[in-house]
Amino acid sequence: MYSAEVTKLSSDAVSKLLMGKRTLSELNEFFYWLRDLSDMWLEENREPKEVFALMPKAVWKPFSPSMDVYDEQTVEFFLFEWLTYVKRVNIKNLKMLMAAWTKLGAFEQLSSNASVRRFKPAAE
Repeated sequence: MYSAEVTKLSSDAVSKLLMGKRTLSELNEFFYWLRDLSDMWLEENREPKEVFALMPKAVWKPFSPSMDVYDEQTVEFFLFEWLTYVKRVNIKNLKMLMAAWTKLGAFEQLSSNASVRRFKPAAE
């Protein structure tokens, strides 16, 4: 299952996968597309490469200049979105999520206007 493949990645690998020279606009499109991804695709045991190939061309644009002009909180927000996605499609496998939470550290609400709250993993 695709989500199982994703959960095998370390938080560093997830970070590199998502942050690798993409603009905020591209990342936003990527997460928007993931949210609309049919769960049926995941249930069909598609490989990550297959899912990537099915993405609309507008989503998998050529990589852009580095993210270093963007602030850390924005990057954390996108990582939060990714973890939320992984949790949604593979709620039973929290091992990778716990490792990622530990690696990234919990972060507070990003801004007074954001509804994103810090992750609070369940105690083991």
